[in-house]
Parts: sequence; structure tokens; C-alpha cells
Amino acid sequence: MILSALLGNIAGMPQPVSHIRSDVQRNRRALLEAAQELLSARGDVPMYEIARHAGVGQATLYRHFPDRRALLGAIAEEVLDGLEADAAAIPPGPDALATFLHQLVASMLRTHTLVQLAVAESADPREPGSLLHDLVQRLLRMIAVCVEQAAAAGTLRPDVTPDDVLIVVGMVKGVVDGVPVEEREAAAARALDFALHGILVAPPR
Repeated sequence: MILSALLGNIAGMPQPVSHIRSDVQRNRRALLEAAQELLSARGDVPMYEIARHAGVGQATLYRHFPDRRALLGAIAEEVLDGLEADAAAIPPGPDALATFLHQLVASMLRTHTLVQLAVAESADPREPGSLLHDLVQRLLRMIAVCVEQAAAAGTLRPDVTPDDVLIVVGMVKGVVDGVPVEEREAAAARALDFALHGILVAPPR
């Protein structure tokens, strides 16, 4: 039995499905980590360099991600997964919106270059199915939960909607885009502070 197993491996017999799946998952994880590292640092990294950094061949890269847009979409999904987990851990209440927006801005600062790339690679964000449209809709659902809590607590201006909060995020992003890297954190904090005092009835505690 041992001899036949060895001969089977030498002859190229198929490996167990669980082994194949673990290899696929490992390669995908390596590609995503390599892409986040390289794209965050430089932004203009060619696909073949991402594959090389991940330790896989280009064929493996393109099986997982047929183009840069698919790769950026997968990275963005992971970022939003993290945001959703963070949002779920925020205690419900009047400060939930402010807390979530601080978390969102912190994530935006960490992934600034990736966000810029996603915007450049995306079609019209108003078009259903486009990269930005789908990501924005997912983000709006997170924001809507916090808006509902703040409105119920009476700490949010009654005319503020989730779309308005997204405008606030866009304003902070505009500030971040316009300053040097070393000034982004302070500029984002200042911009968000001003914005929160514009949409909240009372400053967050």
C-alpha cells in the first residue's frame, strides 16, 4: 500500500481535494498580502511583480485575479470585512456614528494609495456592478445602522442621511488627498472634527 501510494504520487495521480483547496487558499492569501504591501507602497506595481513577491507564477495569479480590477476588488472586500467587524464591535448608542467614522477614516489613511487605485480602475460609481458602486453600497449599509442609532438618541441633525455622511467621508478624503503623507493623519482628524460638529446635535463624548 505504501509502495503504491508512492508510485501514484510519482505518476502524477491527483492529490486529495483538501490538499488542493489548501494550496489554492494559501496562494490566494499570499497574492493578496503581496498586492497590499506593494501597491500600498508604490501604487504602480505590475502584476508579474506581485506574483513574484507572492512566490507564485503568473498563471496562478491570473487564475485567481484575471486583471488589476479584480485584485483591487478583492483587497477592498477584505478592508470592508474588517470595517464591518469593527462596526459590529461598537456599542450601540449615540456615539456609534462618530466612533465608526473615526475607524473609517483611520482605515482610509492606511489604505490611501489602494483607494486611489480603486477609484482610477473603477467605472462610473453610479453604475450598478462597477467596483466603486458595489463598495459604496456596502459602506452605506454600515453607515445607515449608525445613523439610525444616532437619530434615535437625538444626537444627529434630523435632516442627515447616510448619503450625507458619505459626503462627509468624501470631504475628509479630499483634505487627505491634498496634503503630504506626514500631515495626513492630523489633517484628517481636524477635518473630521469639523465635519462631526456640523452633523451632530452635540459633540461626541
